[in-house]
Amino acid sequence: MVAYCATKAFDMVFAEALWCELKPKGVDVLGLILGETDTPALRRLRYERGLARSLDEPVKGAETPQDVVNDAIAHLEKGPIRLANKTMRWGLRFLYPFSRNFVVGLMSKASEKIMGKD
Repeated sequence: MVAYCATKAFDMVFAEALWCELKPKGVDVLGLILGETDTPALRRLRYERGLARSLDEPVKGAETPQDVVNDAIAHLEKGPIRLANKTMRWGLRFLYPFSRNFVVGLMSKASEKIMGKD
């Protein structure tokens, strides 16, 4: 989980830096922070960990890949970062008053619930 989170943090900072550097040149940059996206890989992982009854079971609350793409295109000029999941955008509004440590703990528990223990 550490390497996964570190790469996500790098992606976000990299997109922000590119946006700052390229925006004056008319280049749009948008880094997407994905929440759960209903892909075959996620369905397989959930099935293997006993979190789904079949590989065909849709992931409840997950965005479809098409929804992620549509949202990204609609917000491309508003970069540098976009949360590509409605649930994440909604929930983030309630996390601002809390400490970073508290939020990281919540995210860890939520990830464990969604992905299962390793």
